[in-house]
Amino acid sequence: MSYVDESELDQNKANSFVVRSFREVDVLMVKQKSEVSLKGKARIKCIKGKANINGFRIYPDRRYHSVFSPNSHSLLTLTTSKSRSTKKFTDSVLKDEIPSLRDDEISEIINSARGHSTVLVIERETSQVYDFISGLDGFQCLFDDVSTKQQQQQDGAFSESLKLQIVNDAPNKMLIPDYYTKIGSQFIKDFGSNKAAPVFVISGGKDSGKSTLCRYLVNKALNSCPAVAFLDCDLGQSEFTPSGCISLVIVSEPLLGPPFTHVRQPLSSCYLGSTQPRSSCQYYVQCLKHVYSSYSMLEKKPPLIVNTMGWVEGLGIYFLVETLLITRPTDVVQIESTHLRQNLPQLLPSFVTEFTQGPEFLRQKDWDRKESLSVELEYKLYNVKSVAPVQPGNTLSLVPASFRELMSLSYIGQSLGDVVTDELVSIHDVPMHKVSLKDVAIRIFGADIHRSHILCAINASIVALGSIPKDMFQKGNLPNFPKDLKKVPIECLGFGLVHHVNVEEEMIYMISPLPHSVLNGVNCLMSGCDGISKHLLLKLKSTNELPYVGYPMDCLGCSSIKPRGRYMHRKRKHSETRSSDCSKTPRKS
Repeated sequence: MSYVDESELDQNKANSFVVRSFREVDVLMVKQKSEVSLKGKARIKCIKGKANINGFRIYPDRRYHSVFSPNSHSLLTLTTSKSRSTKKFTDSVLKDEIPSLRDDEISEIINSARGHSTVLVIERETSQVYDFISGLDGFQCLFDDVSTKQQQQQDGAFSESLKLQIVNDAPNKMLIPDYYTKIGSQFIKDFGSNKAAPVFVISGGKDSGKSTLCRYLVNKALNSCPAVAFLDCDLGQSEFTPSGCISLVIVSEPLLGPPFTHVRQPLSSCYLGSTQPRSSCQYYVQCLKHVYSSYSMLEKKPPLIVNTMGWVEGLGIYFLVETLLITRPTDVVQIESTHLRQNLPQLLPSFVTEFTQGPEFLRQKDWDRKESLSVELEYKLYNVKSVAPVQPGNTLSLVPASFRELMSLSYIGQSLGDVVTDELVSIHDVPMHKVSLKDVAIRIFGADIHRSHILCAINASIVALGSIPKDMFQKGNLPNFPKDLKKVPIECLGFGLVHHVNVEEEMIYMISPLPHSVLNGVNCLMSGCDGISKHLLLKLKSTNELPYVGYPMDCLGCSSIKPRGRYMHRKRKHSETRSSDCSKTPRKS
């Protein structure tokens, strides 16, 4: 364990915190009206004063909160303010909060805490899921960036055992603009009134900061209410589920990390099998209505936050207008980017009314212009500037496809369970669930595949799981193969990884974190954009032979999969070379 010496910290006015380490527990003391950035993962509990992390207030209430601040995202910032609590910070209080401390250690903390308004206890965050992800190629530095260890002495403090770095002014810290506080306060004010629960729709282009604002609003609301409803309409970068889903999640715990750190089981969800619903506009709207109906049927409705897609032109505006018509928001936040092409038109209620009577909307609806509906929406519109483009780059730069892969890995990684034996070293060693081919229907999104090849299409892929009445099955021409499905919204129970298909046994073997009580009722598999991650196949240690990877194939034209290191890097470099060649002026003949 190595930390910056306390005397050195006190000599520098920029340093506003002191850290003490005591056998697997660290104590962080922060001065009033200060902020520190966190890098890594940990469990944090406040024992004096109060702290704020991304809108959520932490008080001395004996609860630990899991905090995740990986190198792939802007670092979370912990801020302190003046506390109104009159409770004294005494030896007995400290002993009650940390029973393992000795008397001399308690005295050391009491003396060090003088002049610091907030004291927090930090423990190591142990999770098999994140250890599993951090062990995969390309994600080893997700929480532990070895390149920064040379700068620990000048940046702040680093805990070797907790793998947590605390810095005063990180260049890539998360920026919380003033309008976050304004919108969050309005959200809480609307909830406190006697009116209906507020519905906030967050809109904007790609990478404008919609998801960050949504997480802030959720955390802000949880300071005043027990739960918040979150309707996620972004298929490409889902907040709680693997990509390709419209989902409704009731959130009762703060979101102190990026999406892959807080996978949740939705109250309702529909799988569309694509990151963009370009080819199935009406199906997207049907699924959105199906999922939203679960919220509308709640007897006591919590406040609702709606996250939308970053599609700002063409059909993207159509989907956004449909979202406004279905959810009937009380407030709409429109985030404007510095890139004009990433901005939406002004989403005034009058614009929505005019758009619903225009040819683009009616063409998608298949209505006659004379039959267009008169739409009347009333909501408050906030126009705010995006702060996302001006934030510095992160240590670990990932593309959107990598974030989707992280979410899928985090979801399937839950199959490892909380208790892991020494023999379990790979996802391939997890016990599998069997589904009979005779009792299952399969749908493939985004591809026209002959029914005879349907088992090949789902093999070694991540599939959405459902349970439907038998009258929704469509019989195919091939009796020995799974049945097809009618294209109607189907409730998604969760996801599973198809490990292999045994045609002789007529069984599908898959891995899923869902309980057996749910898996026993699954009779529907849906496959789409979430193909199996190569990380689940390559460079993994296992006590068993890995399918498609570890042993030679006897079939003509088949071979085991081989790793191709730095493939994405080479591909990007090749494309850049081609673009530079094309930009050259051609020679005159």
